[in-house]
Amino acid sequence: MLQAWDRDLFKKNDYLAEWTLDLSKILNLVRVSQQQVSLDKQFYSQNKVKYFAPSLGELEFESDGSFWLTMMKDNKAVKVRLDIKIVA
Repeated sequence: MLQAWDRDLFKKNDYLAEWTLDLSKILNLVRVSQQQVSLDKQFYSQNKVKYFAPSLGELEFESDGSFWLTMMKDNKAVKVRLDIKIVA
C-alpha cells in the first residue's frame, strides 16, 4: 500500500490518499530472475494484464520512468517512481 502525506514544518502532516498495488507477482519475478524491474511505461504496457489489477486503471508515465497516481481527494495527482531490485 502506498500512502501520500503532505509535509508541514510547523504543524501536523496531513494524510492525502492511499493506493493498493499488489507487487507480489513482480517481486516474485525479481526474486526468480535476479534482475531489476523498473515499473516504467514499457514494463507496464507489456505486463499490465499479467501483473496489475484492472482497478488500478491506466497509469500516466513520464520520460524519467515516474508515473502519476490520481488521488480521489481534491482530484489531484501524486508522482511516483518505483524500481525493484535484489540487494544482497
